[in-house]
Amino acid sequence: MDTPSGSAAAPGDFTVTADGEGALYDTTMRASFTDVDPSQVAVVTAEHKARVLFDAERGDAVGFGLQGGSFTSQTSISLVSPQGATVASNSFGGTAADWGVTGLPESGTYQFVIDPRSSDTGSVAVMLSKPVHAAVSFDGPTVSTALSRIGQDGNWTFTAAKGESLSIGVDAKAMGGYLRCYVYRPDGTQGE
Repeated sequence: MDTPSGSAAAPGDFTVTADGEGALYDTTMRASFTDVDPSQVAVVTAEHKARVLFDAERGDAVGFGLQGGSFTSQTSISLVSPQGATVASNSFGGTAADWGVTGLPESGTYQFVIDPRSSDTGSVAVMLSKPVHAAVSFDGPTVSTALSRIGQDGNWTFTAAKGESLSIGVDAKAMGGYLRCYVYRPDGTQGE
């Protein structure tokens, strides 16, 4: 790290409690896609933030599962690239949420930032995940896929001809909340 007073090197992560915009972080945790337990982060001081650092590769998709949130208002969440640019942002309210970002722009250490806005404080558990991938065939057997992490997505690929009429069934009895299903074309745009 270079500063006006000189430079220094660290063998691993080190924490800077304020970002370039002067935001203060009460909690900074390092997480990975293989962690068994979620990272518990807290914002204990009004107008501060919390963040989870993780390494990812260019093009990756990442899911964020949030549970046990204790914030009393809508809380902003954002993904910040290794270069400090905001990749995506959203918000959540209540105790749990599921958010995902696809097509990460570069390889390196990302920041998942929790900003409860103004005077709110609280905590939340954050679980990182990558999607589970499987192939299905319309004339083949049923495919069973375990989504074992909060916030984890499933991606199933299949082959179809242009104009072909298709029907897809999903048995989600074991899922505790809600389920969203989308079909994407080969070019990545969402189908109807």
